[in-house]
Amino acid sequence: MVGHLFTAKVDGNPVKWGIYAFHMPLFLGLGGFLLTVESLRRLSFRSLWKKYDTRMLLPWAFAFLLWISLDSVITHEINISYFIEALREPPYHTWYIPVFFFFIVIAWAGRYHFVLTSLIGIFLGVFGLLALGVGHYTGPWRHGFPIDYRYLTMMPFFFFGFWLRQRGASPPNAWIALLVAAAFSAYEACYFYPANAAEIFPYLALNFSMIAGMPWLFRLHWKVPIVTEIGRESLYFYLWHPFILIVLKKATYHLMPEAIAGLFALVFTIATMWFARMAICNLSWLSLLAGLPRRAHLKV
Repeated sequence: MVGHLFTAKVDGNPVKWGIYAFHMPLFLGLGGFLLTVESLRRLSFRSLWKKYDTRMLLPWAFAFLLWISLDSVITHEINISYFIEALREPPYHTWYIPVFFFFIVIAWAGRYHFVLTSLIGIFLGVFGLLALGVGHYTGPWRHGFPIDYRYLTMMPFFFFGFWLRQRGASPPNAWIALLVAAAFSAYEACYFYPANAAEIFPYLALNFSMIAGMPWLFRLHWKVPIVTEIGRESLYFYLWHPFILIVLKKATYHLMPEAIAGLFALVFTIATMWFARMAICNLSWLSLLAGLPRRAHLKV
């Protein structure tokens, strides 16, 4: 959510640059880390699809269609080619779910050879970063690439997390912290001193080291109630927060400094979504389309 509060582009604000250095790779690394080979080996493709169809893909499809419908009305681009282009390269935040599910399918297909699958995924992802770019660097394949570039550039982080979980590896915490600090500093320096393709190296080092810290993080068992609740319903919060934030940015950012307006927008969005889920939790179809988990009740 925080990344969407800024009005500047990623390379137009050092704080946003720092956030975008790791937040989506880290989420995909977490997604890979939460998968186990044992669970994948128990699933046929049909059962894999059934596991995610209404739980993840249906809410995404609903949010995707609503987003592009509203966008097409606002921009007056109401034609079939607009929708085809949106499917090829999903707009704004809607790219994440199809990319994530694509990686899950690859992991499922290689479930009997997970080390090889992970190595191929990491290799292809690094190649994708070189070919398609990151940060200030635009790779030679970026323009005209037939699908969303993140199908490749986010791949190494998912498969590194996937490999890490299966191997049960747990690197020393002190080395992880040192590498995270050094890599983040190096990548942040690239905001002020663009380094073209060399920006890939601190980007990879930062995200691999942060993902490597997940075994340690999961052993802590820290629980902050509101964060735990948002994490449990992360799909719901992820899919719908931009709809509220965009309206708030249009309505409030010109009235006050951006930092204050952003803080207000963040608190208002979380509060609105927090109580909206209470209103729809007993409406089964609406709850399903919103991406809320099936539970007997939701805590206030």
